[in-house]
Amino acid sequence: MAEISGIKVPEDLFYHPRHHWVRPTGNTAEVGIDDLARVLLVSICQVEMPEVGQQVIHDEEIGLIESGKWTSKIVAPLSGTITAINEAVRGDPDRVVQDPYGGGWLYRLEIVNREELNDLLSGDQALSWMEAEVKKYAP
Repeated sequence: MAEISGIKVPEDLFYHPRHHWVRPTGNTAEVGIDDLARVLLVSICQVEMPEVGQQVIHDEEIGLIESGKWTSKIVAPLSGTITAINEAVRGDPDRVVQDPYGGGWLYRLEIVNREELNDLLSGDQALSWMEAEVKKYAP
């Protein structure tokens, strides 16, 4: 796992510029927020997520994360059908900032177009992007 100024960047994930990560496994993917978003949000009051069975489109707004500081949009990094929602996050929204790459995942989806993974950031490109984002946003 890479680290940039204290911000963790798992190198096996894909990243969306709206600070979402994607962990694809076969034809499904798990989605959450990245570590920089975690730092910026500090504490989460509420998470509004899509419903299981909902079809989502790449870059579409599908939910909200509300913190004491601001409200952040959840966007779909990939097109697909929502297959699971992290119910633990609904019961304890702060889990998203406590464990963003583990138990704080938001939802899972069935991917309808794997080619969209090419639109996400990965590898050295993701690290360069996160370095620029840290310089821009980090407290």
